Amino acid sequence: MTSQEGSLTLVNFPMCPYAHRAVICAREKGLEHIHYRDINLYDKSKYFTETYHKAFGHEKTSNGRVPILIDDGKYLAESDLICWYFGEKYKTGNNVIPEDHLERAKMRWFCQTVPRRIIIMFFYFRGFLEKNQEQKQKVLDKALETLQLVEDNIKGPYVLGEEFSLADIMIYPWFERWIAIKTLFGLDLDPVKHRKIIEFTKTMKQR
Repeated sequence: MTSQEGSLTLVNFPMCPYAHRAVICAREKGLEHIHYRDINLYDKSKYFTETYHKAFGHEKTSNGRVPILIDDGKYLAESDLICWYFGEKYKTGNNVIPEDHLERAKMRWFCQTVPRRIIIMFFYFRGFLEKNQEQKQKVLDKALETLQLVEDNIKGPYVLGEEFSLADIMIYPWFERWIAIKTLFGLDLDPVKHRKIIEFTKTMKQR
């Protein structure tokens, strides 16, 4: 840790949607004292790899992933763990974990189920332009299935309805980046079929 880093540091790569989750959560919790240490995932430093391997939740075979949280000498990896940590430890800012136990259970189910499907959907598009037409259509069909799953599980305007929560943080970074899917692969969100996703994305941008 360098002299400019305080007791609460988030190792971050601004382009990464996983790191974006932790940044959103830190802002929602009003953690103004947090220090952001931006790194380059395309040129990983020794500091970064060593820090990652100190963190609970790290993958032994990886040479480093973001985000990494450093809190007074304790290290934590994985964006979902870090967001839960912020939500449970800090009482400042906005609440991201529902007080109601049923709503909390619904949020937990959503966080364990839907974000994983969205992430897999983005991986579908790897090598998309090199695929033949039949393969491309299969990718698009799978993506539309996933979008329908998301649409069906957003009450609106947020995932749980009127209450903002970790469920929103877990999926928003990917929809903020949807413009890339639209531009590169021609898959746009349908204003009728994906009305709640579009409304959700606009609502999140305005926070």
